[in-house]
Amino acid sequence: MSRQLIILFFTILTTTECISNKTAIHVGALIPQLQFRDRFCFGSSIKLAVEKINNSSFILPDHHIILHLKETHGRVGFALESLYQLLYTKPTKVAILGPGFSAPSKAVAELCTVFGTLQVSYSAIDPSLMSQLQYPFFFRSTPSIQSFNKVKISFFKHFGWKRVAVLYDYTDNLFFQTTDHLSKMLIANNFTNLMISGFDDDVHTRMDKLQQHNVRIIVGEFSKKGARKVFCEAYKRKMYGSKYVWMIMQGLSDTWFEDANDIDCNSTQLLIASEGYFRATRSNLRQDNVKTLFGKTGEEIWEEIKAKKISDYYPSKTTLSSADVHPGATFAFDATVALAEALHKAEIGGIVDFETYDYKNYETTFAIGQLLLGTTLEGVTGSMKYDMATRERLGEVEIQQFRKGKYCTVARHYTASDVLVFDPINSKKMFPDDVIPRDHPVIVREAILYSLSLVSGLWAISWLGFLLALVFLFVNIKYSNIKVIKMSSPKINNIICFGCMLCYVAVVLYGLDSRMIDVHYIPLTCNSIAIMLSIGFTLAFGGLFSKTFRVYRVFTASKNLTRVVS
Repeated sequence: MSRQLIILFFTILTTTECISNKTAIHVGALIPQLQFRDRFCFGSSIKLAVEKINNSSFILPDHHIILHLKETHGRVGFALESLYQLLYTKPTKVAILGPGFSAPSKAVAELCTVFGTLQVSYSAIDPSLMSQLQYPFFFRSTPSIQSFNKVKISFFKHFGWKRVAVLYDYTDNLFFQTTDHLSKMLIANNFTNLMISGFDDDVHTRMDKLQQHNVRIIVGEFSKKGARKVFCEAYKRKMYGSKYVWMIMQGLSDTWFEDANDIDCNSTQLLIASEGYFRATRSNLRQDNVKTLFGKTGEEIWEEIKAKKISDYYPSKTTLSSADVHPGATFAFDATVALAEALHKAEIGGIVDFETYDYKNYETTFAIGQLLLGTTLEGVTGSMKYDMATRERLGEVEIQQFRKGKYCTVARHYTASDVLVFDPINSKKMFPDDVIPRDHPVIVREAILYSLSLVSGLWAISWLGFLLALVFLFVNIKYSNIKVIKMSSPKINNIICFGCMLCYVAVVLYGLDSRMIDVHYIPLTCNSIAIMLSIGFTLAFGGLFSKTFRVYRVFTASKNLTRVVS
């Protein structure tokens, strides 16, 4: 026993001596729900990354990162209080990791701008944080919600869809920013017949417009409450199924349809209307076998993160339930590694001296930030690379489809190369009967032709009628002096015969089609039919009416004659 204690003592002594020979780098980390056994697993992920960095010989070999973890509870007030404690307590913190969620991240970013402190968030997706003017020292390891718009464009292009509508929720400025960015991208990529429509409580009116414009491809940017309103209305209008494609924002929870008390549809109806919708969401774990910076695959690192949490908080357990770990914790690991890589480049480049580093050294912090933007490495979440212009993390984005109340990945988009790769199995079941929906109703122009036998029969009858009318006209003119014909109003008879002949000719013209005459003469034929039929009917019916009225006048006049008796 004493021998083991001696070995342990010398091990600790040796480790302490090795650490003491290294320069300490102090980094603050703001973690939501840290006091609740690190609920989201962000803390365990960051601690594991720091352990690997400190034990590596290729990242900051002469330095030792010391973490200062603080609780935020996911709220702005707690995040700012924890940040003040980090900044106003010695030693100086070179950078801040976190916090989780967008609202606390924005508040912390404003204060970090004042102190000139580098901030790397692992879960904030608000697109307004991309502003280099407002947040010059803010960076993130996760793609923002706007970066998913590039994925949507690529997805639409793959299927040849050009007519797209965007329906967004007024209740959050985040939806407006994303929609505005998406609409600009759609216009830049030559999408046509765009329809951008926002709603609050007037979903009915907005859905009316979608139906009036025959929109089939619809992008939805709304909360889970807005999703229930929209899909309830879609169910009532039958705007779902094989004809429609819905692309929804990634923030909807897996159980958004369960709380249906605020609408007049039940959960089953919402599931029917929303079946098959797509969403773009970040890829939490790379699926290839490419090894990370530390020589292990993403899956192996993920297992180590979970093991780290078990050893820290659940020593009696061997596995964690889904409620004990958040899949997005991998971004915290990559954020820590990317930060360390940037600090390593800054140290070997002579940009920073960590022993004398202090706050409000804006030029140094900005230079480290630029090195972070230029960082390229293989992370747990995929290849890490940044867009220098927008400062966006370029990585892998999954396209998932909602099937029977669950999500399945149908494609992956590699943002850096703009390559869309479909899953060979799940992508085969994306659309009913494997028929790709169209982005608009297809109008098929088809010539409606009568059978030649029917046309020939009608022509024969028409020509017989024409000849009979011609004979009557000839007889009426030839024998107009005969008393019987003279008394029958021969001039009116001529008009009736001529009108009938025009009507018979109109029937013949009506039977002409592209099989008999050139298609360019079809409009002329149609106009001729209308003219001949109008004139012919007017003459024939008008003449007949005139004769009838004349007979009527003769008979009524004879009754009014007074007989004179001598």
